[in-house]
This record gives sequence, structure tokens and C-alpha cells, in this order.
Amino acid sequence: MTPPKLTVDELELAVRSLVGRRIARVVYYDLPSYGGSEPVWDLGQWHDVVMGVEFTTTDGGVHSASWDNSFFEYGIELVPAPMAHYLLGIGAADGPRVWEVTDHPRWSALLADPVAAARVLWDQDPADRSRIVPLAIHLGFPAGDAWVVAGRSAVWPPDGRFHLGTDDVIVGFTEEFVGRLGLESRGSS
Repeated sequence: MTPPKLTVDELELAVRSLVGRRIARVVYYDLPSYGGSEPVWDLGQWHDVVMGVEFTTTDGGVHSASWDNSFFEYGIELVPAPMAHYLLGIGAADGPRVWEVTDHPRWSALLADPVAAARVLWDQDPADRSRIVPLAIHLGFPAGDAWVVAGRSAVWPPDGRFHLGTDDVIVGFTEEFVGRLGLESRGSS
């Protein structure tokens, strides 16, 4: 299924709609595993998610963050819909890998309280400086922060260098990490 292209206003509204809501469940989605090995995704200050993140709120709402190209290839997007909005084959033997991370210490420390702040971090499209692209979604909680980013490590295993605006998703949890990405120096909503 190809989702419709988002507008700036639609993305901003979807992100802001999380403010005041408590996230009850966080699920990651990765590429299918053809080799059978488990992915290395927990890298301390950040998680290598690849395809996207699904958030379920205590009021039953479902929001999914994934890379897409509504603005430019590739930016982060958030829609009020399950990850099936982006991905086919969820639950199939050859479908995306899916795992819940709600109880992971990085997430569980944040999820006791509602989202206190949510914003989109924008940058100029490198191919056309008159356009903007959403690089990250920042979720602020009383206990800390999470950034859902369209990006990936420049090399594997990671050496601290990253590419932003790629067809991958990473989640960062510390100011130090997002500072290495250069995100806080970029514009935001």
C-alpha cells in the first residue's frame, strides 16, 4: 500500500497530537530476516530500527513513524495509523521482523508519563534548498527524550558517523547522541 503524501501541516498536526497522551506500547519494525540471525538493534544511546516505530496510546490511538518521501527522499513521517499503513506482510513468515520494546529500559523510563512536548525537526532539501524535509521527530517526556530519525550509521559496525535523510529509522535517547547527529542545530517546528 502506498500511503498518500503528507503536507507540512498534516505532519505537524500528527506529531502535536501526541502531546498530553500516554504511550502504552512501542513496537519496532525491521526488514525480514533471510539469514535467520537476530538483528543488532540496541546500541546504548540509540536503537537501529530500520523500518519504523509504532506507538499505541492508552486511549487506543495508534501512530506510526517511518521514513517516506512526502517531502524528499527520505524524511521521517508520522501518521495516525498502524505500521501496516507502510508495510506489507506483517505477521507473515517472510514479513518484517517485529518486536515490542515497551519494557526496554530506555522506553520504560519515559512511558510513565504522557508526552510533554512533540516537534518535527526540519532541514532544507539538499537537492532543492527551497524545500524542507523532516529529519526527526522529538518526543519530550518529564523523564527524558526520544528522537525518531530518518537516518542510519555510515558504516557497520557503527563508528559514530551517521547519514541523515536515508531510508532507515534510528531512535536516539540522549542529547549527546542527537548532538553527534547535528539535529539540535537544525530548525524545528
